[in-house]
Amino acid sequence: MADQLWSCGIADELWTCSQALLDADRHLPDAVVGLLRRSALEHDWPPECAAPVLTRLRGPVLNPGELWADAVLTDLPSLDEPWPDFIDHALLAPVARPTGT
Repeated sequence: MADQLWSCGIADELWTCSQALLDADRHLPDAVVGLLRRSALEHDWPPECAAPVLTRLRGPVLNPGELWADAVLTDLPSLDEPWPDFIDHALLAPVARPTGT
């Protein structure tokens, strides 16, 4: 792993540490997953930094820390079909997602 991510530099420790935790089969907390996803959108990271981490993230389906997403993540386990499938389908949309309240 170090030889693959060394070129990311010291400023990219977020990605290097996340990759190391995933390589050690450690669970990343949901809030960290949301942070990683938002960070990937906020900066033009080299592909060798962000891509190996982002492709390994499996959940949560929405980013914790956003009001609307927190509400959906709280309610989703108690909702019947077709809601979980609907959320999975909505994530495929190539347009902006809801923000705010």
